[in-house]
Amino acid sequence: MAKIILFIGAPGSGKGSRGKVCEDHGCIHISSSRLLSQVGYKTNNSTNPPNELIIELIKKVISSVDENATIILDGFPRNFKQLEMLEREVDIFKAIYFKIQKGIALQRVIDRLVCPNCGEIYTKNLYKQPKQDNICDKCGSLLKERDSDNKAIFKRRFNFFAKNTYPIITYYAQKGKLVTIDATHPNEEIITIINSL
Repeated sequence: MAKIILFIGAPGSGKGSRGKVCEDHGCIHISSSRLLSQVGYKTNNSTNPPNELIIELIKKVISSVDENATIILDGFPRNFKQLEMLEREVDIFKAIYFKIQKGIALQRVIDRLVCPNCGEIYTKNLYKQPKQDNICDKCGSLLKERDSDNKAIFKRRFNFFAKNTYPIITYYAQKGKLVTIDATHPNEEIITIINSL
């Protein structure tokens, strides 16, 4: 049976970056926003995508991979209702919570640069800077800032996380399935952690 691991964390905690690191080391990285964009759903819509749609897309990926694969699920579930729906369909092995202070998370968000071609994530001044200014190391594309990477949207997303997503962390802690790591540690540390599970 495939090993399904949830990545949970506030905006700016580095879930996506770690998901890509895991992908580079042979894991299957399922990003809910990437799945939705692949079927033509614009994630910047004012309406939220149907839970059933996301779960069906996730199930389709899971059913297509090797039964011994390690699957990283990033960006879903975002609230307890989504969690209950997901758990009726798949068995979650572990949940990894990337713990970060709000101020550090905000600085990461407003400092972020993203490659629109391959999705690689960089920062202007912190952590992972591109070797050449504003150019992706992997594919050579021009890096961009996300329209949503600003203080006002960060505050709204962080408050949503605290109110709606944090109960998922408590739930998995009570089940003995939660692993908490410091989100400021190097991205590559996640591989050591996953290999130890």
